Amino acid sequence: MDCANHYDLLRRFLTKCRINFCVLPDELNRADMGLRDILSLSRTTVAAVALAELKNRCLYALHDGFCCTYLLFRQQDKTVCIGPYLSREISEAFILETAEKWGASPMSLSALRRYYAALPLLDDNSAVFVMVHTYLEEMWGDGYAMEELSPSAPREPATKNTDQGENSARSRWLIDNIEQRYEFENRLMEAVQTGQTGKLQTMLRGMGGMSFERRATEEVRDLKNYCIIVNTLLRKAAEKGGVHPYHVDRISSGFATRIEAASSLKQIPKLIEEMLYTYCRSVRKYANEHHSPPVQKALLYIEASLSGELSLSKLAHEININPSYLSELFKKETGTTLTEYINKTRINRACRMLRETTLQVQTVAQYCGIQDVNYFSKVFKKYTGQTPSEYRRME
Repeated sequence: MDCANHYDLLRRFLTKCRINFCVLPDELNRADMGLRDILSLSRTTVAAVALAELKNRCLYALHDGFCCTYLLFRQQDKTVCIGPYLSREISEAFILETAEKWGASPMSLSALRRYYAALPLLDDNSAVFVMVHTYLEEMWGDGYAMEELSPSAPREPATKNTDQGENSARSRWLIDNIEQRYEFENRLMEAVQTGQTGKLQTMLRGMGGMSFERRATEEVRDLKNYCIIVNTLLRKAAEKGGVHPYHVDRISSGFATRIEAASSLKQIPKLIEEMLYTYCRSVRKYANEHHSPPVQKALLYIEASLSGELSLSKLAHEININPSYLSELFKKETGTTLTEYINKTRINRACRMLRETTLQVQTVAQYCGIQDVNYFSKVFKKYTGQTPSEYRRME
């Protein structure tokens, strides 16, 4: 196989793994997959390094200020750029603080969340690294160097289970007990669909002794695959329980990202338990079968647009209904006025942001749809009895 074929094979492999692959400077606009466009920044970090005089026969790992990592190496007179990818899980707090740091508008948050959710999470044992190193060994032999262009936190290597006899025994046991596991899953789905957290708690006590059929080489990957299946089952159960697809998709997308970010066996059972309770609570909180269609639409619009304008006239226009009728219907069905509901929802979100992030109070106010920080503090104190700063110190 000649050099061109090696190169083509590497590119096709990475593409199938959904890893970004580009050649610089020819494809500079693709280098960061649009991150700096979302934040309205110039492409400085990757461009500056990639267009600099990189040494030949050297693989570089570039870690930028957005927790993204790139692999770079010289290929004749060009620079090959692989990435971005993540080497650790990204929290919601990090996304919010990144948006604040670079002056992104609240409306850019959803795009930023989607960006990080789409990035692959790779560890040192990933097949991607094996493929890259194999390619470089073919091109350069064993004598090439590796350099990191910024500090990187050490990562726990993924563990491999090579005990094939144990795996076979586990598989045979699971075949004998597959019906029992399916019955257990169906009862879990029923508990979630009906919002029975008490029943769920009782059932979870028996979940620790369950075994799972091995389908992947690595046990962590095996359990992550099972998590994906459970996430799918739970989203269907919540939807049947009356939760609108908007809420179901938001919950499901968040867990999908966290599943891929899980890196150890200890994280998986806790993640499954959290998924079960979260979906179950969503049925109790969001099931709107007792609300009329106009009120359901109003509740969904409020949830999706909390950082924007939410006046009565705006809401009525969006759902194509008379403002007075909407106001009367909303109060009748929810027991609270529209303004009161919006304010409470905004302050609940503000409390969560103040607890979980280091965002400035003014930024929190903007993300909650209140542009005047003084008015925000006044409303916040009305509902919590404390100013935002006092609340953060108490937490």
